[in-house]
Amino acid sequence: PNSLIRILRGEPGALTLTGQSRFYYILHREVSAFVRMAIEKDLKGVYNVCSSESVSLEELAGRFGRDVRWGNFTYDIGRVDNGKIVAIFPAFKKTSLEVIEDFVRLSGGVG
Repeated sequence: PNSLIRILRGEPGALTLTGQSRFYYILHREVSAFVRMAIEKDLKGVYNVCSSESVSLEELAGRFGRDVRWGNFTYDIGRVDNGKIVAIFPAFKKTSLEVIEDFVRLSGGVG
């Protein structure tokens, strides 16, 4: 399992990543819906398919009350502008934390 899933499940053992590692999370079903719409409307161009804000692993651990032993590698993609996709597909306006909360709700919880 990746770091997010290990945090959500509260799995023991250290992660390889630091708590400052940041990610943009999205739901596969929203990507699928966007691709279907893009095909139907014959959209062209490049779209940054990501949430509106990244979230750190440390923030996620705190939000879900997990005590995590962190590793020493920091992953951070930097700031990504998703304004073009949000203008035509508002689902991507959600923050990564909102996406993770949706994921937990849709999957029936964590643990």
